[in-house]
Amino acid sequence: TQAGWRTWILDGKRIEFIGFRSWPNVELVASRLEHQVKMIVDAHALMMERYEKIEDGSASLADFEPLALIIDEATTFLKGVDRWWKQVKPKGAPAKPPVLDLMADMARLARSAKIHLVLGLQRPDVEFIGGEMRDNFGARVAMGRLSPQGAMMMWENPTVGVHLPRGCRGRATTINEANRPVEIQTYRTPDPRRASHPDELALLEQLKPQASG
Repeated sequence: TQAGWRTWILDGKRIEFIGFRSWPNVELVASRLEHQVKMIVDAHALMMERYEKIEDGSASLADFEPLALIIDEATTFLKGVDRWWKQVKPKGAPAKPPVLDLMADMARLARSAKIHLVLGLQRPDVEFIGGEMRDNFGARVAMGRLSPQGAMMMWENPTVGVHLPRGCRGRATTINEANRPVEIQTYRTPDPRRASHPDELALLEQLKPQASG
């Protein structure tokens, strides 16, 4: 948001991002499942519209504003979509929720249309994020200590990230430019809805964009 990016947030827990509804450059925070599905559909439509404009020569990539599409608690969302689709699926419709195919499309294509996906989930289970879609997420960050099973899911190595120091908030593991796992320190953004300590309020003021894009 500080860089002026349009930001859409799918709030998988429904209450985690309430404090960011009025944050500059955050255009949408979807908490209800129907609104979350519509957000994915709209993002996919925007992606296709951008591709069409580039293809017919009416626009270039430089004409488009970057959009960050943040899907938090992706596993909760995916499970919820599956249950919801079983209730609303019209006769003759596919068994699998179509929105899942739209997400897979965006994982492959969205970046080239200046739409950037960020997925947050508790465990990177292949059951939910697998195959080609999984491979399209080149930038990965594992927060905190991992179990050997989680390390295998994330890095295909049972030892990476399992020995991070305890009690060090924000410590994480990622892959560097040489494709080697490295330990990093991430930053914390206080929740605007809950922040009350002067230090947290001052940090929020520093992080808040000075102008909306």
